[in-house]
Amino acid sequence: MPATKEHEITMEKTPRYFVSPDVPERIYNMSLNTKLVIVVRDPVIRALSDFTQAVSKHEVESNMIFRRRVLRRDGDINLHSSIVQTGIYVRYVTNWLKYFGSSNIHIVSGEELITNPLAVLETVQDFIGVEREIDGNLIFFNKTRGFPCIRILKRKRTSKCFGKTKGRNHIPPTQLIMKFLSRCGNKGVLVVEALVADESMFVDTEMVNNTV
Repeated sequence: MPATKEHEITMEKTPRYFVSPDVPERIYNMSLNTKLVIVVRDPVIRALSDFTQAVSKHEVESNMIFRRRVLRRDGDINLHSSIVQTGIYVRYVTNWLKYFGSSNIHIVSGEELITNPLAVLETVQDFIGVEREIDGNLIFFNKTRGFPCIRILKRKRTSKCFGKTKGRNHIPPTQLIMKFLSRCGNKGVLVVEALVADESMFVDTEMVNNTV
């Protein structure tokens, strides 16, 4: 991390931090003034995105279907699959709450960030304690990518959007798999929201283990 002066705020993003068990303590020991913004998506969509990226990077065989990665032979969810595990957010949020508490953690809905970016960014600015400087007139929706972009007035480029790895078409699963995963995934999102609202809940390990 770069040196930060009193009037400055340093921001850093690394998605892998969220699921790494030793990172919360390390960050806490580095700075007690850290505030965390966690962006979560529908766990099912997140799993589809993860699988699509793995295929694009040739990390899995192109002919491997999504079903084989997320379901066991008996039809139940494969909790040992990495793309399923990452979407069980409650398992990781509890660890962050132990060190930072709910007052220093802000949960952002990835879906709402896409559909209502200005409102979401305003709450983030309020959370980290800065003035609301983002002009909603500079935000526009890129239909090709499926994500909002922002116009940059002081640079040669007229706008800034996500890179080519974002907004790819997901490999379509069957409706049965979607329905099954959604039922479990939605429960996990609700538990995460409850945890951040009442950080004392993080000690309930039985609830964590039974999320899915």
